[in-house]
Amino acid sequence: MLQRITIIGVIALSACGPAVVTPPPACTASTCAGCCDAAGQCQEGAQLTACGRLGLACATCQSSQSCVAGLCQGAISTGGGSAGGDATGGGTAGGAAGGETAGGASGGAVTGGGTPTGGGSTAGGGGGGSTVGGGAAGGSVTRSTRFQSTPLRFSVPATTFNSLASAAAQGSTRSNWATLDLNGDRRVDLALTSDPQTGAIFATGSVTHWNVHLGTATGFSSAATQWIVPANPSVAQGYTLANSATGSSFWSTIDLSGDGRPDLVHTMNPLNMGPYVSMAGSPTDGWLVRRGLSNGFEATPITVTVPRVAALSGGLDRTINDTVTRRWLLTEVTGDALIDLVITADPATDSVWSLNLRTNWVVCPGTAAGFGTFTACQQLPVPDNGIGGGFKSATSFATSTRRVWLLADMNGDGRADLVQTMNPVGGTLGEPFLLNGAPYWKVWLNVYGTARDALYAATPTQWTVPSIAFSTPSSATAPQFWQLMDLDGDRIPELVQTADPTTGRPFAGPSWRVFSANTSATGFLARVAAIWTIPVGPGLDGFRSVSGASWAVLDVTGDGLPDLVQFQNPATGLAFTDVTGPFWRVYPGIP
Repeated sequence: MLQRITIIGVIALSACGPAVVTPPPACTASTCAGCCDAAGQCQEGAQLTACGRLGLACATCQSSQSCVAGLCQGAISTGGGSAGGDATGGGTAGGAAGGETAGGASGGAVTGGGTPTGGGSTAGGGGGGSTVGGGAAGGSVTRSTRFQSTPLRFSVPATTFNSLASAAAQGSTRSNWATLDLNGDRRVDLALTSDPQTGAIFATGSVTHWNVHLGTATGFSSAATQWIVPANPSVAQGYTLANSATGSSFWSTIDLSGDGRPDLVHTMNPLNMGPYVSMAGSPTDGWLVRRGLSNGFEATPITVTVPRVAALSGGLDRTINDTVTRRWLLTEVTGDALIDLVITADPATDSVWSLNLRTNWVVCPGTAAGFGTFTACQQLPVPDNGIGGGFKSATSFATSTRRVWLLADMNGDGRADLVQTMNPVGGTLGEPFLLNGAPYWKVWLNVYGTARDALYAATPTQWTVPSIAFSTPSSATAPQFWQLMDLDGDRIPELVQTADPTTGRPFAGPSWRVFSANTSATGFLARVAAIWTIPVGPGLDGFRSVSGASWAVLDVTGDGLPDLVQFQNPATGLAFTDVTGPFWRVYPGIP
């Protein structure tokens, strides 16, 4: 929910004139381990507004999602329901009584959606399709099997909206925007977060606000709604981004309260470069939180607690971090509809925590008041991954050292499981685990609440995969393209192979190959790949991946089924346009 620091280059001016700056290399898979933004710049790929890896186009995660290992993970904020949370409450964490991201107040029809880790539509529930259950009656699941061959016209305010988010830095005189569900209606909204004329937040008289084009089934509303965003004396130009992780400005739009609307969470105080509220002599610090309302963020902020951790320099000053001696994240592991804080490594050793001769993660369950004190958190055992330091981060994609794992809800119970995809020892570098020649991943299922003092099962499930090629949860290195994600909206991830490895382009049709989980939730149907029809894409390579420079897979139609959204005309680099105005091409997921 969750992001690391993005380094933005600055051209310094000397007294003698402008400094000579060598332009950075083109952003490609060979030059960028993160993602490439709309301006062609390499970003770290760990922000909600710039999530990606392996040189693919940066994506914008919805308010219900986190950016983990360069993937937007968690629920796609759509579906039915009236009681429970969406976004990061019902979305990633599940709704207590139905989940707004998927399901109804008493069951209803579940139309799922979502990506692998954490929640809502990825997991479903016994009675409404939230991550941890929901309505009492349950409901059917409508799955998609392909994308519609003819696109829908999804209107956008102007042709300049040619991506899911802008690439402008804070303070830029360019317009900043993001796509996220702000009002909790389970539709993606387009939020313009800064005035392109001033570079600051919009202001009408004394009222500071974002201009939000609310989402509908056929596009974003043409008229903008003033979304109230109160001023903060510590942020001179106001909250000009939906999520910021630059310099001393760290904040996120994330649902901490589980009420279905994202809150504005300011985690770092730019005046002291530490947690926004530093409580000297107290076992906790605090984050400044403005709760999300139906028309903006509340004027009076509250403080939610975050623990003080011995040896953690600077404290918990952001919602996620994965650097040496500073490793934590917000995610849903307890299944109680509230986001949890997980501190994966001891800052004194940069290895998993050690207590009573066992290795652990520190889990601080989320509450309405925050995450409490460190002593109140739980040290819960995690398995040995066969690598020095252990699972010291929630996600790793270091293939050269065989450190490849992630959190993903593999069985649809609404809790993030621990998945190790590459064998860290023996065999050939880049292989998954093998048993009698058959490849598999190790999946430690989340058992929190069902086993005493445990987070993951003691013994991993041998999760079968189609071939030894699939040693990572995703690949974007030609000619190998695949992705672990929920493509059909059943709230359980599939292994989606988007390109024929002999050509590096979509399979004949054109189409993708989809490997679904077997009924016993112990692996993918290795020899039964479904043919997923896709449209002819831009250029010779077509839609050879689930996201690219001008497209992405997410639900924008509001039916809970992921769509293929092409938001850039390859001929112009802008949004498509016709006599009616600008639009995106949307190929809906259909049964």
